[in-house]
Amino acid sequence: MLRRFTRKKPSKKPSIPSCVVPPDILSASIADILGDEFSMPGMEPDSQTFLEEQGIYYITGPIFDGNLNHLHQDILIKHLNPSWNKEIHLIVNSPGGDSSEGWALIDLLDYVRMDIRTTGMGECASLGAMLIASGTPGKRCATQNCTLMVHEIQLYMGETIMNRTQFSEMEKVLVKEHQRILNFWLKRSNLKTQQQVQKQLLGPLDHYLMPDEALKIGIIDSILGAPVLQTIQALKDETKDKKCPITLSKMTLSPSPLKKKNTKKK
Repeated sequence: MLRRFTRKKPSKKPSIPSCVVPPDILSASIADILGDEFSMPGMEPDSQTFLEEQGIYYITGPIFDGNLNHLHQDILIKHLNPSWNKEIHLIVNSPGGDSSEGWALIDLLDYVRMDIRTTGMGECASLGAMLIASGTPGKRCATQNCTLMVHEIQLYMGETIMNRTQFSEMEKVLVKEHQRILNFWLKRSNLKTQQQVQKQLLGPLDHYLMPDEALKIGIIDSILGAPVLQTIQALKDETKDKKCPITLSKMTLSPSPLKKKNTKKK
């Protein structure tokens, strides 16, 4: 006897509503972002899909050739979409990786019309630290337990065999790449000269920075989740002369100039 089986129609997934993601995405609840309609268990959309639709991207693990292609394409599509009016938010937890892949993303972030918010979590080393610093000024932050590491360029040869001429040419490339990194940190930090960058960031040893140290140098603009007093202490050296008192806000601590008082001589 044959039995007739009927296939049930899959239930339609609820569409993701358009909404404005709060800047402090790490402390927002699912109800804050999606609304009460999606706050029930089982109603949440796929997390990665939802975050990317809101312009939020995670960069985790080593960065190597080709593993950021999807991110490049998605950001470029948003750039070309005239109705996209939100910022791009990169959350980075990476030990670094291939320099050419990193420069490609940094150039793309400089090219697109949207503001770039960057948040460092866990470990942001080498190229990971450069991605954090590539955000829009005022929108670069790190969590209070994040560790940043900056160093000079390193060359991994593997099993490559070179003759003297090839080695000499490679040395010229390394000198040019080192100069490119020097110029990057001059632009993305508070350091004023190449000598300062060389001494504080690109010496022969790896330079590990806590968030308050990175804030002082100007690699980041705020510490996410840090006590206010801890962030003020990081700016102590810059405010000793009392010419730029610190203004507190919800997300950042930024110096503001003193208002000149009109004083009349008697």
